[in-house]
Amino acid sequence: MEKAAAEPAVDLAKEHGPYYYAHAAKAWEVPEDAKTISGEGLTHTGQGPRRLDGDAATEPPAADSVDALQAEMARLRARLADAARVRRPETLPLKKYAFADGEGTCKIYIDFALGELRARRTEEDGSARHCLDAGVVASFERRRVRVVVVVPNAAGDDSRREFAVNLACDIVPKHCSYKVVAEKNRVVVSLRKAEAVPWPTLCTAS
Repeated sequence: MEKAAAEPAVDLAKEHGPYYYAHAAKAWEVPEDAKTISGEGLTHTGQGPRRLDGDAATEPPAADSVDALQAEMARLRARLADAARVRRPETLPLKKYAFADGEGTCKIYIDFALGELRARRTEEDGSARHCLDAGVVASFERRRVRVVVVVPNAAGDDSRREFAVNLACDIVPKHCSYKVVAEKNRVVVSLRKAEAVPWPTLCTAS
């Protein structure tokens, strides 16, 4: 009786690469004499994970806990609705100003109404006291300067004052600054010129 010719050996590592060969799924069967080990914490026997405290099921939350959670959610929704209704401060343009042209700098004098730069709002919250003073924010670009002042109000109805112009000449933004002179109801802006030449005008026509 002739024996069947042996099939040529195939080097799977060369054919598919050592990584894919090592991790490839291999057909195998559980030996008949294999021992199955089961117990607490073992999940490979089809039992799934178990609770450490031994309880098979999770108890439903108490009714009072659900009510408290729903009340908290309603309170947060109400706060979000109130925040959405808060009116943004009204912004009024500042048009009263003067400028002084220097050799290497140009200064802008922006005038405010009496007491606006000293405005303060004080709020009492239990044992805490909060104070809010007038705030100034200035931004400088190559050909633009903008100054915004938030003026607090005792009634909580804050307002904004804004001075913004497009400059006729270039400046050096990192060397520009401002100073609040509250006793004169004025904010002084100092612009560093990119070129030390006279400025016949401060801003462009548009």
